[in-house]
Formats: sequence, structure tokens, C-alpha cells
Amino acid sequence: MGSSRLSFVMDLRRGQAALNSVVFALCTVAAGELAFAASHPRPPTTPLESIRAALERQYHDCIPLGWDPERVGSHVYFPTANVDVAEHDGPFQALWVGIVPPRRAPDARLARVQSVMDQLVGAGLLRRSGDPRGTRYNLTWYGQQFYDGDAGLTGNLEDWPYLCYSRLRVVRLAWEASRRDERGPGRSVLKHVRVWWTPETISGWATPSLRAHAVALQPAANPAEAIVYWYRDGEWTMRPFSSTPDRHQRS
Repeated sequence: MGSSRLSFVMDLRRGQAALNSVVFALCTVAAGELAFAASHPRPPTTPLESIRAALERQYHDCIPLGWDPERVGSHVYFPTANVDVAEHDGPFQALWVGIVPPRRAPDARLARVQSVMDQLVGAGLLRRSGDPRGTRYNLTWYGQQFYDGDAGLTGNLEDWPYLCYSRLRVVRLAWEASRRDERGPGRSVLKHVRVWWTPETISGWATPSLRAHAVALQPAANPAEAIVYWYRDGEWTMRPFSSTPDRHQRS
């Protein structure tokens, strides 16, 4: 009788251990799925969600990288001085290189550009080194995470390089009820979308001194109006934000 009872207890403990293992395995799988879901958000499922996702990839507050900006329109800038150089001395090209040549005479614009780059060195985004042509600046791996040289939707028409510390965050998005759909290029339909947004800081490296040299990219208006070309197969493209507020835009 004692032997049977002992055997029963041992079987019960083995069963409990097996059950614990199963529960632990299920919890591990569930935790893994939750972690994967957190790091891999579900893809957009509606047109407005797709547009929101595209807008929230856009940078907004940025430091011109290696050039002194002149404003030529509403949130559109071109360089008055530029130290950006193209490298052709190897099979692998750096993402960005700037070289400040020795100055024979004072140049306030180049002095501003170099002062900003030296601050970016201090923030860990650039690396400074010697070069036969002058003082060389390269992006660090950390700095590459904030690099933007793409026109996108922001009005950067000639892909000038920036280091950016904020992105657009869409607060609200809606089809523009007061505007009719129009015929777009190809077999598309031109639709108007109203975008309420705010800038969202993505890193803390931009000191007050650096922010004093920042520019704000498009959109200029808030709410802004985006123009979308919608095709019959479900594909779509978006026109860059206008450099001047559209006459239909309103607060």
C-alpha cells in the first residue's frame, strides 16, 4: 500500500512537472509573439493608414549638413556656401564627406558651417580628421541614423544633406470633404487629404546651440493639405507638400 501511494505521488509530481514545462513553453512563445508584434507593427490596412505611415517617416526639424542655408521659399532652402564633396578614390563611397579648405580670408558663411560641424563632432554625429585639402568631416555610425538627403515630401528639391532630430507625427488625418476628386496622371484619381501634425523629437543630441541653426522642412501649414494620386490597382503616390500654403487651406 505504501509503495502504491509513493508511486502515485511520484507520477503526480512528474505530471505536474510536465504541465509546468508546457505552461512555461506556451508563455515563452506568447512573450516572443508579443515582442515580435511590438517590433513589427501590423502593416497598414486602409488608405489613410498607409498615408499616415508614409507621412510619419518624414523628417521635420533638421540641421543643414555642411552648408549655409538661405531661405528661398516657405520652408525651402538652398546653400550659399557648401563644403560637401564627392569621393572617387575607392569602390565604396562614404554616405557623406565634408572638407573645409584652409581659408586665406575670413568667410562668415564657412565659419558658421564649420562651427556647426564642430558641434556635431561634440555630439558624436561627425568625426573630424586631417586631409591634404583641409579639415575633413565624416558621419559616424551614430550620425548616419539621422541623415536625410532625400526629397521625399518635404520640399528638399535637390536632396541637400541634413541631420534631423524630429519627425512628423500625425495627430489627425481625413479626406478633404470640400474638395472633389479629380482626374490625375495616368489612370489615377487625384484626392486631397488634410493633415493635422506636430513635430516629434526622435533624439536628444540637438543642443540649444545646434537648434539655433536648424531649419523646418515642409509642411509649412498646419493643418496641411496633401495631394494623393490613387490608382485603380490600389497603388498610390503623394505629391510633395507645396512650398506655399494652398488657397483652400484653412485652420
